Amino acid sequence: MARFLRPSSLIWGTFLALSVAALALRLWSPGHPALPWLTAALLSLLALRVGTLLLDWQQGRIPGTRLLLPAVLLTEGLSLAMAGASRVAITVRFATAVALELLLLALALRALRQARTLQAEWPEARIAAVFAAFVPPRAARLMALDLVLLGTYTVGNKFTVMAYNGALTGTFSGLADEGEFTAAGGLWKIDYNDGSAGNNGGTGSKFVTITAVPEPAVPLIAGLGGLMLSFGFRRRQ
Repeated sequence: MARFLRPSSLIWGTFLALSVAALALRLWSPGHPALPWLTAALLSLLALRVGTLLLDWQQGRIPGTRLLLPAVLLTEGLSLAMAGASRVAITVRFATAVALELLLLALALRALRQARTLQAEWPEARIAAVFAAFVPPRAARLMALDLVLLGTYTVGNKFTVMAYNGALTGTFSGLADEGEFTAAGGLWKIDYNDGSAGNNGGTGSKFVTITAVPEPAVPLIAGLGGLMLSFGFRRRQ
């Protein structure tokens, strides 16, 4: 089946590529004539994204809070294009940016208070509920899981991703059973049919878990070290 890029992915992908190009030019050639054009393109993409989010909000597909982050980026980015603007225009832009940032802070605090009342089994579910007010749900879950794992990477640590009863069908995209991935500064292995829960618990007969495993270089170095010690011992014999 053919797969198509979503419009939002196309917009953010183009935005990221142009941002990298603009940053490179600012670092190595601050006066490059392409910089104003790149800035205008970035601001246009942000404005387009804010417009599409506004339409989604009007049609009830997303909460209004999802508009805030792109709107803040857009108003802050306008400062790059307003070097020669009037004092009134600069003041209006600054006041708008401050108002949006204060609103974002107030809504984030409200979302945090509401998340604390959720009867969620795992802490990442409450964190994801806060992020989901401002970013897409999948991104919110990934950000929440990364925050929970941050600083907890110790070989052997195991965490429950989900619990279930009966049979589980399917896997995460691109991650097969016993597959490995990198997160929170280390290497992790996923098990879709684990018989025991991780450190954060879980209610069910089976569990999807992730376990911190040694980096590939660690056992290799340890093995080489053991081999060298053994060789040295034999020579002394």
